[in-house]
Amino acid sequence: MFQFGTCKTGQRLFYKDRYGPRFDAIRVSWEHLGMAAGMARIEENLDYLVLTVDTGCSNLGLSLCVKVGPNDSVFWAKKHGKKPSIKFVRYRKPEPTSLVTMRLKRIADGYNLTAAYYGDAAPLFPSANKAEPNSVEFWNKHALVIDNPSSINWSTIQDKMHTR
Repeated sequence: MFQFGTCKTGQRLFYKDRYGPRFDAIRVSWEHLGMAAGMARIEENLDYLVLTVDTGCSNLGLSLCVKVGPNDSVFWAKKHGKKPSIKFVRYRKPEPTSLVTMRLKRIADGYNLTAAYYGDAAPLFPSANKAEPNSVEFWNKHALVIDNPSSINWSTIQDKMHTR
């Protein structure tokens, strides 16, 4: 476990992954995570929280989650090793963002980082076990850009593919 930052409100942020490094879960550089942690304020005492920080740097990173419109080609598929289906959009590029989102779990000394990505907070996919109430509404209007085609189990698209 290592500490990568301290919030403005004093909480220490750590990263410890019992399964080893999971590069699919941490999609933000440690430098940017440390900067975002230093700007963050945690006002509530929660066991789990999703924290989005606007760093003010307009091109800090690229968000893989984009709004989709009627002319976008979208489909649902599973990533290798993942259970819920994920909504993707074809022929779109990630969008520049100043936001860093961190998913945190309370531990004895502060919070442990379980996931991080560039862009605004997004609810879990509707097919996930712990989907949030606004999941369906959000994912009807958004999709993920395909960042690594080899990570998608393309055989799962059959009968789930649709175009909006």
